[in-house]
Amino acid sequence: MKRAILTSLAVRRKNGKFWTGNRAALIAKERIQQLVNPTFLFEPFAGCGALIKDFLPNCRGIANDIDLQQIEQMRKEWNIYDWQFFSKNIFTTPIAEIESWLSISEKERFLIYTNPPYGTRS
Repeated sequence: MKRAILTSLAVRRKNGKFWTGNRAALIAKERIQQLVNPTFLFEPFAGCGALIKDFLPNCRGIANDIDLQQIEQMRKEWNIYDWQFFSKNIFTTPIAEIESWLSISEKERFLIYTNPPYGTRS
């Protein structure tokens, strides 16, 4: 059996390559639906979109990632959904620009949802 060669942690971090497995994403989605049931999601480090793909039909949202290829792929595959896709470095993009992406009504349940390497409990 051939062993997969994984990209080093340093290279993955540099390229924003911290992707969540499909099973973990589904479990997280089920828990979030129970606890929050969001109507608008913001995923600032979307990677290949594993965390958000199960939310696409049920809520609006924004996916961002520094990897333009991943964002273009999501745009292409998920253009029927009410989502926006950006390819910005979230750490260097002015907050006013990020806020301009958001159009959330007071009635919506907004959730910033990201992968553990970037997210925190706060």
